[in-house]
Amino acid sequence: MSEKLENARRFEADNIPKIAMNMRPAYHLTGSMGWINDPNGFSLYKGELHLFYQANQYEKKAGSIHWGHVKTKDLIHWERVPVALAPDMPYDRDGCFSGGAVETPDGKHLIMYTGFVEEKEAGIVRQTQCIAVGDGMDYEKHADNPVLAEDGLPEGGSIADFRDPKIWREADRYMAAVVNRDRENRAVVLIYESPDGLEWKYKGTAAESDRPNGRMWECPDFFAMDGEDCFLYSVQGMDGDVPEEDRAFETILRTGVFDRESCRFRTEEEFTVDYGTDFYAPQTVELPDGRRIMTAWMQSWRTANDAPDELDFRGQMIFPRELSLADGVLVQHPARELKAYRRNYTAIKGHDGTGRFSHEDMNGRCAELDLVIRRRGTAKPGRFMIHIAEDFLHRTVIEADLAEGMITVDLTDSGNPESMSVRKSFPAEMENGAVRLKILLDRYSMELFAGGGKAAASFVLYAPQEADGISFEQTGGVSADIDFYRLEI
Repeated sequence: MSEKLENARRFEADNIPKIAMNMRPAYHLTGSMGWINDPNGFSLYKGELHLFYQANQYEKKAGSIHWGHVKTKDLIHWERVPVALAPDMPYDRDGCFSGGAVETPDGKHLIMYTGFVEEKEAGIVRQTQCIAVGDGMDYEKHADNPVLAEDGLPEGGSIADFRDPKIWREADRYMAAVVNRDRENRAVVLIYESPDGLEWKYKGTAAESDRPNGRMWECPDFFAMDGEDCFLYSVQGMDGDVPEEDRAFETILRTGVFDRESCRFRTEEEFTVDYGTDFYAPQTVELPDGRRIMTAWMQSWRTANDAPDELDFRGQMIFPRELSLADGVLVQHPARELKAYRRNYTAIKGHDGTGRFSHEDMNGRCAELDLVIRRRGTAKPGRFMIHIAEDFLHRTVIEADLAEGMITVDLTDSGNPESMSVRKSFPAEMENGAVRLKILLDRYSMELFAGGGKAAASFVLYAPQEADGISFEQTGGVSADIDFYRLEI
């Protein structure tokens, strides 16, 4: 074990007992100390679900990126495992960047990650793909790293933008998807193949961007779901007529056909995965029961450095989501394990008045709300608003506009820094004139699911924890059913 890795493990062991857990999210994963960003190596290993993540334990900002490590058996409670990787070799000295992991047939845990080296004075950046093999606790870097460097790129490929390998097994071979920028300065996804996970050969280019659809793609994932091939990726930067503040960082799921011989992905449908301000770099895994589970960084590079200084953590993950395709449409639900932690059920049925109203048992910052908002009578349908994380100075407002078929989230008074205050709108995915909306609240976040999971949106919230009011407001022409649960983890 290198001195750098040993120091990181010791630092975590010394500081984890000092964490004030009541000042952390209740059921959204955070790092041990300091900064986290992309989830990595989301994989099953020896019956447990492992998750690694980009981490700088020493500061609340990106810096010397290690791989933090946790594992779980129930998607709710995460056991902290010692730091897996440290930037301690010449090929990764400036960071062990994102990657994937897979269990090998002989019972090892194989990690593929990006080694990052930057020579600032010379203006040189090198990103190469590296291997580490371990037992779920300790990981040894491959003696012949990097396994993919300049000589593994197609002609004209950029070594400065060559990262984020996602590795998986098919039959008797390993495959990996790695993002790159090609000779025409387009974002591309390259496919590699290996018989043993150590020696890799370029097989083809799965897809490339048209310039308005992203200056760089990141964190690719390929998998089969409900009879369709799927390609999941995050977009870094948008061109053309798309406002930067609206789509600076977006995540896309494509469905279609992935030809294993040519390694070409033919797109048939395309979906925006999350409409919120805080969602990036997802990874998925298939559980033994057949569910496809997704995690992601609940932040983006636009907002990552804006959290209040008084918090002892920086960054969190979404609550794990179940993905599926229903009639060819992407559907997302919070992992069903969360239902076991519902308490104190309260309901309001058929409320059809106008103005503001509340219920004395509906409050808090750790809760789940299910709403059905319907058109009432023959009048033009109106609007229904949910005010959460509310006190005299703070509120976050979720508005369902039945006439327009849209959900709008207003973060202006949310307690977030001014740079994060924004209004975001997305389709309500109405069914028979009604809006179905699920809201997950945690101490520092909110996740929304509309139309039975056909639209999702994630937001961090930094209002003080004392701002725990919940109230409702409606105009004429609507009625609402509201189911409320406290969540006790």
